Amino acid sequence: MHIILSDNQKGLLAGLILFLTTFTDYIFYSGSFVASCFCITIGLALGFYYNLEKKVIYYIFGSILISHILFRYLLLTEPLYEVIYTSLGLSLISVLVLYIMRRIAYSFNYIGVLSLRSTLLFISSTLIVSILAGILIANLMIIGDFSLDVFALIIKWSTSFFFGISIFGTGLLFSYYYKEGLKSTNTRNIFGVLFTIVFIFFASILFSNTVSWFSFEKYSYIFIIFYAILAFVFSYRLLLITDIIFIILYQLFYVKIGGSVEYSYEILSVSLYLLVLSTFASSVKVAIYELDIRNKALITSSLKLKNLIYSTDSLLKLSDDILDVDDKYQENYLSRIFKIACKIFDNHDYAACYIKKDNTVNFIDTVGYKIETLNAFNFNPENLDYIDTENPIHINDEDKSLRTTLKGKYEDFIDIYPRMSEAIRFGIYIDKDTLGSISFDISKNSGKKFLREDFENMKSFQKLMNSFLSINNLN
Repeated sequence: MHIILSDNQKGLLAGLILFLTTFTDYIFYSGSFVASCFCITIGLALGFYYNLEKKVIYYIFGSILISHILFRYLLLTEPLYEVIYTSLGLSLISVLVLYIMRRIAYSFNYIGVLSLRSTLLFISSTLIVSILAGILIANLMIIGDFSLDVFALIIKWSTSFFFGISIFGTGLLFSYYYKEGLKSTNTRNIFGVLFTIVFIFFASILFSNTVSWFSFEKYSYIFIIFYAILAFVFSYRLLLITDIIFIILYQLFYVKIGGSVEYSYEILSVSLYLLVLSTFASSVKVAIYELDIRNKALITSSLKLKNLIYSTDSLLKLSDDILDVDDKYQENYLSRIFKIACKIFDNHDYAACYIKKDNTVNFIDTVGYKIETLNAFNFNPENLDYIDTENPIHINDEDKSLRTTLKGKYEDFIDIYPRMSEAIRFGIYIDKDTLGSISFDISKNSGKKFLREDFENMKSFQKLMNSFLSINNLN
């Protein structure tokens, strides 16, 4: 079951997730520095901001600000005024990081593009922005305590932001942009839960040194097996969840309980290890995804070739028939032209073909719609969009167009069919009193869009069809 959330619901859900991850940042920190080894919050916030864009920034800022104020007040011994200005500063710096990263991404146009150029741009911008954040936060912190080591603060916060963005930001972005064809079934969900339980079991033993001979230092390669399974079997979302579990268990057993309290080379090496594991799994998943896309493209190209062969044969038969036909060919020929068009053009959800004659509109063939249903609406020819027999018409707001055309019947229409986002229509000249029209429609929830090449291809098809029918008029 696919749940569709409104923008406000998405914002609230993102805010709740960031609230919880900020809590983990506060309970898992090392030494005197109030910052997690990984800033999970900034990574997830970047992923949300990239994908939900400006409409989610208010929820991100509000969630981070509230969580900082609440947890600093409850978990740290700071005066209230210091809690407020520090929390406000941290929240503003976080939003600044998100804004800069997004501006860089859109300036260099590497969002959703996986290449060497985009990878280098992302890594370099993440590094620069993380250092900037570390410097700003270090200066913010020493306002309250001048005894703090500024250089150590910069290193701690910079690496925290860098690893948070590199692992969790990219993980969330991949889960958005690379939609694997993995259907959520009960069997797959059960295996996902079992995998998570087994991972938690082994990770807890390795990090806690419960079994002296089975320690992280000796058997850290076991995580490679887990991440290899993630790469080939499970989704990006489970990879992201596994990364978070890895961080929490590591900091719980190794840092808190194990007593490794200082932010040292040991913590940095584990951070790099997780970055390598997560990057490896993500890279393999992207490669599998791209291969799958190319295989599907080959299958689609093969089908289009078959359709083109079919359409060419149909056009030859149509041209032969047009040279020797009686006066009642309109509906038959227009229907055949429509079927040829639907074979060639597949970027649509719905399609309809009608004849406009003697102030009446008669639908004769459809895809997705029912002929009887459309004819029952008794479309008024005077309310229809102008149809050109020379060029297709691209309607950017088909929902508005239908509302104008149907007037009082519009609500009845959308009770039967989904709202449409856009349409391309073109006319077929039959005679001076008769006009044929073909419309290709896209629904708002399908995610499809017409491309410039769709418009140009339909324009060529329209001219070809009108040329065929002109032959009949000349004869």
